[in-house]
Amino acid sequence: MFRFRDIYEIDELNRTITVGAGTVNLRVSHAVKHLGMQFVPDPSSQKACSIGGNIGENAGGPHTLKYGVTVNHVVGLEAVMADGTMYIWNCHESVCRLTPLPESIITLLATFSTIDDACRTVSDIIAAGIVPAAMEMLDNPVIRALQKTGNPGFPEDAEALLIIELEDLTEALPEEKEHILKILQKNTATQVKYAASQEERDIIWSCPQRSVRSNRRSYTGFLYAGRRGAACKAAGDFPYNAWAVG
Repeated sequence: MFRFRDIYEIDELNRTITVGAGTVNLRVSHAVKHLGMQFVPDPSSQKACSIGGNIGENAGGPHTLKYGVTVNHVVGLEAVMADGTMYIWNCHESVCRLTPLPESIITLLATFSTIDDACRTVSDIIAAGIVPAAMEMLDNPVIRALQKTGNPGFPEDAEALLIIELEDLTEALPEEKEHILKILQKNTATQVKYAASQEERDIIWSCPQRSVRSNRRSYTGFLYAGRRGAACKAAGDFPYNAWAVG
């Protein structure tokens, strides 16, 4: 795979990128960021995993809730089987679909005193016809494991934390946010915080890897909102704008 790491072509008009199977996932988005585009599948190992591996496993990530998994973002493929047979679908190499970067993003972190409240929040958001770009939840054992390994500043008495990320046109996001805040209040979220900058959002989404490492040291079960359990930074790590709910 090491020899197949080239980016062969970027087709801005058709929003595709042709890459070798060994190209690292995150490198694809970096290569087209200046064009205002991205490769959406974002598994927690995206700094190391390859596009070929993503295709083989049909990898997803937090943002599959809105955008789908790898199969939804590959439009052409050249593959060689174990017996040497070659198959070509629409192309040579791997042609991946690019997605425009969102105009605006709001990332929320909600704290709950019970897991049931957090789960009802997820169901109520979907039932309301709102499809966030991502929703991820972690339970108290994960919170405590993270506190022991990295002390991110999580409230250790919280039974669940829920990350909710909204992506939309700038004009549409305030209404979506207010609707979600009402749902959070209905389900007795004890506190809601939001990332005030892209840097803070990046810190939040860097934490799934930390939660996996913590999980290796302290057995626990993930709770899934969307397709993957995850962790995130808390107020002790950077200056969230925060307000109480209820």
